[in-house]
Amino acid sequence: MKKTFWLEKWEENQIGFHQAEYNPFLTQLWPDLVGDSREDVLVPLCGKSKDMVYLHEHGHKVVGVELAQKALKEFFQEQKIEYRVEGHSYTNKDYELWCDDIFTLDPKGFDAIKFVYDRAALVALPEDMRMDYAKWLIALPHVERILLVVFEFASEVGPPFSIQLSDLKRYFGEAFQIELKKEVEFSGEKVHIHQDKIDKITYKAYFLSKKKRP
Repeated sequence: MKKTFWLEKWEENQIGFHQAEYNPFLTQLWPDLVGDSREDVLVPLCGKSKDMVYLHEHGHKVVGVELAQKALKEFFQEQKIEYRVEGHSYTNKDYELWCDDIFTLDPKGFDAIKFVYDRAALVALPEDMRMDYAKWLIALPHVERILLVVFEFASEVGPPFSIQLSDLKRYFGEAFQIELKKEVEFSGEKVHIHQDKIDKITYKAYFLSKKKRP
């Protein structure tokens, strides 16, 4: 999948994947994931997600990576947050959002990251890119836990793509313990993606916890 695919989606405002409200899995599960910790959080392929505001309001510095410059500008403008541009980063004391292809960045440069919130990154990537993405996350020097939201449905259509537990074990199993925390099924008119191709979808939220090295 080429970069131009997503850049064109943003330029043409075809952003059905964007959510105007906080993701319910985030609000329900995030406190359990992090406990009392307020360490930095990475949001890969962050777009202009309002979920970043939730993370900041709960005490975290938010670090995002997004290919589309338009998305980052709109995030700050819509949330009425002042920012400055320094090279490829759109930043202030609370947010550090990078306008870059995540695969061109060195994960070792994100050494302050303890947590990752992925609602829309893994499911956006085709199979041939997911393992590279997983390896990138695993290479984060101090990552401890990930809240990962995926979809399951009976079709190979995408993006977004259906991700099974067996897939997650292939991508992350050697480095992370994988725990299903919550799932919600929708059918019929309540299916809001690929409506012409699927009639049932299950949203699943997983905790990925870094395994301790012996």
